[in-house]
Parts: sequence; C-alpha cells; structure tokens
Amino acid sequence: MYNLFPKWEVFFGVWYKLIYNKFISLAKISLQKLVYLDGILKIISNQKGKSMKELISKLEIQSRILELGQEISKDHTNDSILAIGILKGSFIFMADLVREIKSDVEVEFLSASSYGSEKTSSGIVKLEMLNRLNLKDKNIILVEDIIDTGLTLNKIVDEVLKQSPRSLKVCSLLVKKDKHSFQHNIDYVGFNIEDRFVVGYGLDFNGRFRNLPYVAVLD
Repeated sequence: MYNLFPKWEVFFGVWYKLIYNKFISLAKISLQKLVYLDGILKIISNQKGKSMKELISKLEIQSRILELGQEISKDHTNDSILAIGILKGSFIFMADLVREIKSDVEVEFLSASSYGSEKTSSGIVKLEMLNRLNLKDKNIILVEDIIDTGLTLNKIVDEVLKQSPRSLKVCSLLVKKDKHSFQHNIDYVGFNIEDRFVVGYGLDFNGRFRNLPYVAVLD
C-alpha cells in the first residue's frame, strides 16, 4: 500500500532520535554526579568519628583565584614569571592559578615537608628538587597551599635567595594569620583563616581529602 505520510514518519523519527539522545546524555551526567557525590560521602563517613565542615566553597575559591591571577598579571605586565609550586598541597591551586595569569609563565615544583603524619608542623623541614632549578635573575613566585607556622616557607625562601633571583614573591591560598612566624612578605593571599586543621583542594590528612573541591575543617 502506498504510504501517504512518508515525510511525517521521517520528521517524527528524527525528533525521536534527538530526544532519546538528549535523555541518554542527561542520564549519564546525572550518574556521574551521583558517583562523585557517593565517593565524597564515603570519604567523609570513613573518618572514625571525625567531623568535617565546609569552610571555603568551590565558588569562593574560583572567584578569589581569578582575582589573584589579575593581581599577579598586573604586577608582571612586561615580565616573565617562574611559578614554583610547593608539593604536594599546592598542585591544584597552582594549576588553577597559572591559567588566570596573563603574563608569560614557566612552571616548576619543589618538595618540602614538615608534617609527617601529624596535624601539627614538626618543625623539621625537608627540601627536595630545589638544587636542580636555575633561579638566577628569574622573577620567582612561590605558590603555597597554606602558610601554617611558616617554618617550611622560611627555609624555602632562604634557599631560593641564595640563587640571586631578580625578584621573589609569595602566593598562598590560605594563611593562618594569627599563628605563622613567616619572616618575609606574603604578597598574594587567597584567604586568611583561623588556626584550624583544614583539608581539601589539595590539602590532605595522611594523604586523603586532596580531591575535595572545597576547603573544609577537619576536627
């Protein structure tokens, strides 16, 4: 029998396919969000009685990093920058920050630690990877996740200055303003916080919680 409505069949067939594909796409996105949320909840639930409370939201962090990038770009309009991230805690902050800097930027990392497995700084600073860097006549920005006691950063700055950089500035996402004894200027500060132990957005406790997209207090 001759089909009187072939165009309408094609029309509805195309729309059906579009709607079906859109539904599948939204379902996949929702599933990804649920899997991510489930992972975060499992991390929090495994804390053996520890409580976690969000301190600085993801949106607040993103907004402040945008501002920091603009400040750094303005201060280095005609200069190239060597940004040195202090591992491991700064790696997420570092990645987001350099993408907001409009000046020419090189990226390096060095390893420094004074925590071990404790929630308070040990006072013993271990530096690695610094000797391989040529810092002479470079515009250095040291990028930290947090300035706690300032002991680690004091040691790093002293060692960097021995290589005669053209300039040296410090940028830290978090600063414990009433606790630290850092002996140099902190040129770019994300957030001043109280003396609380914080995790997330690169900061950890025994290697955990770095993947949280916000900063939280861990009690």
